[in-house]
Amino acid sequence: AIDDYDVSATAIDTVGKRTESASVVLHVRDPLSLSLAADPVSGEAPLTVQCNATATGGDGGGAVPEILWWELDAGDGSTAADASDAGHAGVIDGATWTTGRDGPCLEFAGDGGQIVDADAEDFLNGLDAVSVALWIKSDDLGTDQGFFTCRSPNGSDEGLSLRYDASGADGGGDDVIKVGLSTSGGGTAFESAAGVQTTAWQHLCLTWQSGSAITLYVNGVATTPTAAGSSPSGTLSGLSTLIVGRGPKDSSGGWDGLIDDVRIYDRALSAEEVDDVANGAGSYSFAWDFDNDGVTDSDAIDPAHTFTADGVYPVTCTVTDALGSTVSDTVTITVGAASVRTIIMDLLDGWEWECAPAPGSDVIDETRQTFDGLDAGADHQLSAVAAGAG
Repeated sequence: AIDDYDVSATAIDTVGKRTESASVVLHVRDPLSLSLAADPVSGEAPLTVQCNATATGGDGGGAVPEILWWELDAGDGSTAADASDAGHAGVIDGATWTTGRDGPCLEFAGDGGQIVDADAEDFLNGLDAVSVALWIKSDDLGTDQGFFTCRSPNGSDEGLSLRYDASGADGGGDDVIKVGLSTSGGGTAFESAAGVQTTAWQHLCLTWQSGSAITLYVNGVATTPTAAGSSPSGTLSGLSTLIVGRGPKDSSGGWDGLIDDVRIYDRALSAEEVDDVANGAGSYSFAWDFDNDGVTDSDAIDPAHTFTADGVYPVTCTVTDALGSTVSDTVTITVGAASVRTIIMDLLDGWEWECAPAPGSDVIDETRQTFDGLDAGADHQLSAVAAGAG
């Protein structure tokens, strides 16, 4: 199963009665895979080609969540698959797929689009510790829009929720992030440092365990709160429906921006673990070679390249994951004159045209035939052969 495994071994000296132990962490992940897309793949020089790489699997960094992991890397469909072993898939309603930090993610238009798991009460209520981590990118500043809640929005920062807050009611800070938490021992609210709202990609992780205050990490660093709230004991309670893309105040509307890589753990992550998730999650690196010379020409996910000379170019991209595993894929770009030729010549009955090397062809009538896919600049031999002679 996909997980991190602590493997230990102990050596025992039966004479001296001494023991020595050692351990290692094994990271078990889906195989690293890469697929490439290019548009267009052929045309006249100069030809500008837009390329895109989509990497999945491997080790994107960070511990595997126990409760839920919506990687959001499918790129299509209406299901947010759960990459943990828990099987808590979400239903995508109104959000659309787009390209994000390192591949697909979901875009929300502020109109109520969401990902929903209606059974969240079954796996969240009763936890005495929790961590919620996700990537967000907002289209707005100075907003109260939310992006995570575990109750139907009712205007109250309760349950387990995260949202932007234009003006913190408790700490007085502007453009903060607000966290709501409800437990069997009471509720609390947390407001981050002022001015943390941004239109750039931002990684957030809240952690809590019974008897402790909420900690909120922004891009891997714990933020100093303008309002820290209390330190409630007990277990999470009163949670019902998990909603990503809306917040506790979004009875209508919701998040306007992008969301990626949603994780829920059944424990409070350490600062080191949060840093691994924030700075390792999805940390694929890309190396594009456009002219087949073994030299990296771009390290972007979706670079554009202009080919100025005729030729056939094998464009290769190599992706590397957080553990150093690599995989490559290639797409072929053909630059040059149009590759479709129509051959017209009178032939006697019983004869037909043959072209070598043989491209695709269509016989129009006894004396006319088209050959599609002739390589620009290549030599082709055209012969008249007896029909059926091969």
